[in-house]
Amino acid sequence: MEREPTMGTLAGAARRLPADRRSRAGLGPRRMRGRLLLAAATATLGVAAGALSAWAGAQAQAAEAARAREQFEWLEHARRQLEHWYVRELATVDARPEAPDARAVIGAADLAMRWGARLRVGPRVEQGEAAGRELLLWIPTGSDPEAPTVRQVRVSGLSLQTAAVMRARSALERLAREFELGYRARFHADPSRDSSVNRFRAQDCLRPLPSEPSCVDAWTDLAAVAWPEGIDAQARTDPWGGPVQVRNDPYPTLQAPHSLRLRTVTPWGRALEVTALAMP
Repeated sequence: MEREPTMGTLAGAARRLPADRRSRAGLGPRRMRGRLLLAAATATLGVAAGALSAWAGAQAQAAEAARAREQFEWLEHARRQLEHWYVRELATVDARPEAPDARAVIGAADLAMRWGARLRVGPRVEQGEAAGRELLLWIPTGSDPEAPTVRQVRVSGLSLQTAAVMRARSALERLAREFELGYRARFHADPSRDSSVNRFRAQDCLRPLPSEPSCVDAWTDLAAVAWPEGIDAQARTDPWGGPVQVRNDPYPTLQAPHSLRLRTVTPWGRALEVTALAMP
């Protein structure tokens, strides 16, 4: 008959197991705990790496935003410098249709270029009585540095010259009103009140009276002509520094209303003319 194993028999059998089998049988729970700890550490490291990556991304975005602000501030500063240069050069920058050299403009505007910025000087464009060109300044952000980007500013020379034309016309019109007032004053000071007399010019061009304007039969600089009315020195030049001209030849007829013409010529050759008309 087979004998049932006793406690002593089982303990002896356990002692007779190989060492490696006893080790595996005794450390199973420890290995499980180790695996759990390793998994937990791996998860923690993953979370930390994700947080670090998010922080680095946020830092990169903040740095790029700060860089963009700095670039746009510089572009606005550069735009003002270029606009000031254009205003200083109103009399010359558009006198020729060819665009001035961009490097010469940068130097004349005392512009310190940064971030590989590019300046493009456009061709002269005429609109109405005005003419001007556009300046385009940009900071390259793509693979092609010559391609304008969203980080750019523009200076409209056409707008600046249009404003100068408007100032010139307003000055000519004010001057024409002054001549009309002088005409009426001479008419009412003359006891004859003869309406056929052109009081925009002397009756005897060879021997004009002190109260009479000179005879000017061709366009002549206003500064070179003697007038009874005191002409302000600023009214003798236009916004580009050129001379205001006048002529009072009997045009178109010898009859009233008598006329006197004023003009100035823009740097691009456009004549701006205003006529003073006076009825007795």
